[in-house]
Amino acid sequence: MHKLKEILLKYPGLGLIPTVNKFFTALGVDTKIYFFDDKDRYFKYQGEELSKGIDIKDSDNSDFPVIPLKFDCALNTEENSIIMFFKGTKVYRYDISSEKLESGYTDGKDIKDEFGEDIKNIDAAVLFEGDYYLFKKQQIKIFE
Repeated sequence: MHKLKEILLKYPGLGLIPTVNKFFTALGVDTKIYFFDDKDRYFKYQGEELSKGIDIKDSDNSDFPVIPLKFDCALNTEENSIIMFFKGTKVYRYDISSEKLESGYTDGKDIKDEFGEDIKNIDAAVLFEGDYYLFKKQQIKIFE
């Protein structure tokens, strides 16, 4: 079965097509899935409902008003309390409960300082069994 069809069967209210037919990253947080598009907005799927596009910088309605725009990818931590956003050579740690970037990360921190290796423009990031997997083209970097 086609993967998109499987997703739509599992989450019947998702309604991704045609509302979100182009998104560059998705992120699961608790009972929500966020789909970020290339127009500096996101769509929130929760309780079998898909929101209309929400501007990231909309301080009244956005769940992420202080994150960098046009980021490369995002990663939810095991604690489900911090989201790491990667952009170019920088990483930003966003505290979900306070809706703020952590101290020392407001202008981003060099990925090299965070992970000990110089890597930029990451394509995807995953936290699996306590290790961070950073994907760049055909390379996978694994960090404990």
